[in-house]
Amino acid sequence: MSKQPGKQTLFQKIGPATIGAITIVVLAVIIFVVLTPANAIGTVNLPQAVQPVTINVALAPTATPEPTATTTPEPTATATPAPTLTEAPTEVPATPTVTPLPPTATPLPPLPGIDPRRLRIPDIGVNASVEAVGLDSKGRMDVPRNIWNVAWYKLGVQPGQRGNAVIDGHLDGQYSAAVFWNLSKLVPGNRIYVADDKGVEKVFEVYDTAVYPYDQAPLERIFGPSNDAQLNLITCNGNFDQKSANYDKRFVAYARLVNP
Repeated sequence: MSKQPGKQTLFQKIGPATIGAITIVVLAVIIFVVLTPANAIGTVNLPQAVQPVTINVALAPTATPEPTATTTPEPTATATPAPTLTEAPTEVPATPTVTPLPPTATPLPPLPGIDPRRLRIPDIGVNASVEAVGLDSKGRMDVPRNIWNVAWYKLGVQPGQRGNAVIDGHLDGQYSAAVFWNLSKLVPGNRIYVADDKGVEKVFEVYDTAVYPYDQAPLERIFGPSNDAQLNLITCNGNFDQKSANYDKRFVAYARLVNP
């Protein structure tokens, strides 16, 4: 049998000389690429509008700076305003002159009083016997047992003595007017006569009258001390309250001794 010729390879068709030339060219290109600086590639011929922009990005986090201590400023002292000058007080001498004390006041001489037995007030038609009373169960000045009598407060001073002698009387009774029904008609200048059981009489003159709420009468003025010999007469006044069986006001006549 005759031998068939085989197919030629690419190497056999090109030939050894051609392959050597190609190898030299490839090596030359590789050497050119390796030796050319990196920043010389792709940037030389770029137009101005598309030049690459380099952005510096820190890879490590920046340390947060420690806060600066705030220094509180010293408070500014407020200046004390200068005091406004006023007129200086009168200067006192270093050694003042000793003024002698006034002599001790001479006590007023006592005035004789009487134990009252009868009260007369001619201007209002009163001529009544006098009972001596103290305090009732509620600590108040008591009243006469008879509506036509009057009552003298025996725990106070006697009529005629220095101080406030007090006599009270009823305004009315259950069925009629009583001894002091007309007491509120007294006016300054009216005379009051008080006598003891021997007929010794003291004369007083009214100088003031007043009406008070029953629980607001000035007890110090009516019963308190005085340098004058006074006589105060008291009775009920105002409206009568059935529930409390009491008048809502009090009438007082103030009188002074006129014949020591």
